[in-house]
Amino acid sequence: MNESTDDIRWIERIETDVLGEIYCAEAQVRGSKEVVLVRLFDRQGVAPEEFLKRVAARRPWVGNRISDQLLTSHRLGVIEGRAFELTTYLSGTSLNTLIRKARQHREVFPLEVALFVAAKIANGLRAGYEASLDGNHIVHGFVTPHLVRVSEEGVVAVGGLETVPALRTFRGTAAAFSELFPYLSPEARTSEEPHVSDDVYSLGAILFELLTLKPLASPADLRIDSTIPAELRYFLNRSVASRFRRIQSVGQWLQELKALVVTAGWVASSTDLSAFIARVDHRLHPVRPDTSEFTAIDRKIFAQALKQQQASNDDTARSPEMEQAEVTAEQPNLIDELDRATDYQTAAVARDLLSPLVDDSKLAPNA
Repeated sequence: MNESTDDIRWIERIETDVLGEIYCAEAQVRGSKEVVLVRLFDRQGVAPEEFLKRVAARRPWVGNRISDQLLTSHRLGVIEGRAFELTTYLSGTSLNTLIRKARQHREVFPLEVALFVAAKIANGLRAGYEASLDGNHIVHGFVTPHLVRVSEEGVVAVGGLETVPALRTFRGTAAAFSELFPYLSPEARTSEEPHVSDDVYSLGAILFELLTLKPLASPADLRIDSTIPAELRYFLNRSVASRFRRIQSVGQWLQELKALVVTAGWVASSTDLSAFIARVDHRLHPVRPDTSEFTAIDRKIFAQALKQQQASNDDTARSPEMEQAEVTAEQPNLIDELDRATDYQTAAVARDLLSPLVDDSKLAPNA
């Protein structure tokens, strides 16, 4: 299970959340090099040894493409002392990031678009359940916006199906728990065995947040939110009710949702989702990425960039410092300084801003 990671060429960190970091990388997949996503899990939340033990049972799923609404997992293992999953690349962001951006600018998802996103997530979950493993149906059991990716073209895909057995025992910080719990059924929060209705609860909680931009603190929130149409509020109430009163399967949930959409005429498409994403992104001002805590992978990426910058000038010899340059913390003016530096100055600038550069003990990932 702990497969070699020597073939992974790290490109950039594209996202950080309470579960860890997501990187864009290049790796061998089915015998050829492909651009992939690598989810590096938080070490405190997902212990590497425990991760390997818990995901072993879902090993047969790795590499199998099940549905367009499910991210295909290609590799599970440990790198830099942290658990990771390597999946098919999908451009865009996580649904969690899109919700955060929308909340920042008070851009509530149009009702039709929110229903479209929820239906796509449900389609992915149903496809995974119907595929089964060794004759047993597979329940996701940890559906949060952090594991759902949304492309700029309006494609929606769910990830994490292979890693859920480890995520169900996530042991992150109190802040991480408070961010994840609104999407998990009361049973999932106590690490009970996954039940098919756990995913129904998550779908209801995610749909509620898409419609209101507020996480579902409790089912009581639905009774006091008058912005949601009555027939949809009744549907959501049944989605997040106690287990025995809850809609019992994702298939049934999807069927009832489709009936509501047809009756009310709430129709949307990937084009509508794409337009909403563009509207949210258009309102955002460019900001510097949050690099306050670099991981070992970030340092390797930056070291590679520095080496490429120096190598671009044939008259400049590679210095040992540039070969081993590693970023240890954010320097607010780092990029500007390097952009202004001529090639012969680059090594000196890097030495000043990134010191110490050659201490291998600094390569350990941040906790």
